[in-house]
Amino acid sequence: MDRLTTHFKDRLCGIESSLEWIATGNLQETLSVVDSTAFTYASIEKKLLSIDSLEGSHEKLLMEAARLQTAFATLNRLQGDVFGMLPDAMLKSQDRLQQQAVKQQPSGTSKAASSNSCPPPCALALKKPKDHIPSLTLLKIPEFDSVPTYMKGRLTYSGLNSAMEEFNGALKTKYVFLQKGLKPTAALKMKNKYQDLKKLETKETKGVFFLVLDDIKGINSFKTDSARKSIFSILRHFKKIREIRGPGPLIRYAIVEANSA
Repeated sequence: MDRLTTHFKDRLCGIESSLEWIATGNLQETLSVVDSTAFTYASIEKKLLSIDSLEGSHEKLLMEAARLQTAFATLNRLQGDVFGMLPDAMLKSQDRLQQQAVKQQPSGTSKAASSNSCPPPCALALKKPKDHIPSLTLLKIPEFDSVPTYMKGRLTYSGLNSAMEEFNGALKTKYVFLQKGLKPTAALKMKNKYQDLKKLETKETKGVFFLVLDDIKGINSFKTDSARKSIFSILRHFKKIREIRGPGPLIRYAIVEANSA
């Protein structure tokens, strides 16, 4: 009964408001203004929904790009690890096959190849690009086996490396966003996010790449306190990250040992 009473009161208020509008001027003009206002409101609401959708799609694309780059870097590292674990006999066999292939080449081709060959990578002083974003190098099995049991807890080798890949992905997403900067036409939500991230930077973090708890607490591998404690204990043990604290309880997890992703 109370709901019906409230409903009819609301309807009567609407009718009274309509009568007041009619009394203040021409009915046709009043209806025209109402229609125009309603159309404008609907148009603005539609544009706002479109902007929200585009912002969400943009963030998803950045995260997917970071995930793919991290996966590609992981594959490259795993390839190197596999060759490092092959028996000497297999490696020597591979070297013999390469030597035979070189001997079978015509002498002119061999000379041309040797004259155009590049110097060894170690002789080149490679400069990191300005948009370089580092990443944690994954642990090898012997390294993980050397970690004390109390430090690992229930954490497995694959679980730890998976967490490191997710950390790398979140780090890349954050710094790709920061490196792009803000456009004058950026939405308020993006401006607030940018300013919040910049506020975390201090003189001590200049040139340092780091994440805070808010950046990683939504990641599956870091959801529980015990998992986070084990992961960061091991990463500190291998000097892959260091903690930059303050002000207050804020902790920044900064990369120490890093390779380009």
